[in-house]
Amino acid sequence: MSEQEQSPQTGKQPENKPAAPAAASAPAPAGGGAPAGPEASPGRQRMDPVRKWVLIFSAFCLFVLVWYMIGDRFTPFTTQARVNAFVVPIAPQVAGELLSVDVRTNQMVTKGQQLAQIDPARYQLAVASAEAQLALTLQNLKVSSAAVDAAAAAVTAAKAALFKDAQNEVRLQRIHADVPGAISQRVLESASASRIEAEAQVANATANHRKAIEALGPRDETNPQLLAARALPRGQAPVDRRIVQLISRHVLPA
Repeated sequence: MSEQEQSPQTGKQPENKPAAPAAASAPAPAGGGAPAGPEASPGRQRMDPVRKWVLIFSAFCLFVLVWYMIGDRFTPFTTQARVNAFVVPIAPQVAGELLSVDVRTNQMVTKGQQLAQIDPARYQLAVASAEAQLALTLQNLKVSSAAVDAAAAAVTAAKAALFKDAQNEVRLQRIHADVPGAISQRVLESASASRIEAEAQVANATANHRKAIEALGPRDETNPQLLAARALPRGQAPVDRRIVQLISRHVLPA
């Protein structure tokens, strides 16, 4: 029995065996490319979204790391750090409120350069007060010097009055001795009392003269009143130098 007669009985389609060799003998496409079909040329496939975001996040982290390293190199910042440096303390001779600071941090300075300016108002007031006190002291010293001169003149006048009264008493006693009864006893007693009073005036004038000398003190820059005018409160060195200059221009007369 032939193959065509057996196919209705088995229910199977007859196999087309010569088709396979024909497909195998088909010519390849030009250009040496892959054969057409879904398995032969898959085309461009889209990137996995997870992988894409992982790459973006990694690039961002790398950028942040580089930026942090560069920023930490130029402007480091931390809450726990120690800095070792040479610190030169600078303190002014006087205290006061700063009006301005004329230097910057880590700036090179030279000798004599102004670093800061202190408010001079309080020291200007102190200078004015010291000048006024010095002028008053000099005036008082001149008054005391004049008082010494006046006391010395009073001593001279008292001595002259004593000499006059003593000579008058001697004269009256000589007349009374030469001419008894020519001078009354009352006149002699009055002349003797005048001489004693003149001696007391000389002693009083001499004491006043010494008192005036003690009140005046030395007539030079070692005078205690001048030294008191120099003595300023602690912390006013510029004012003290100004006072010394003022005092050096005022020398009391000898």
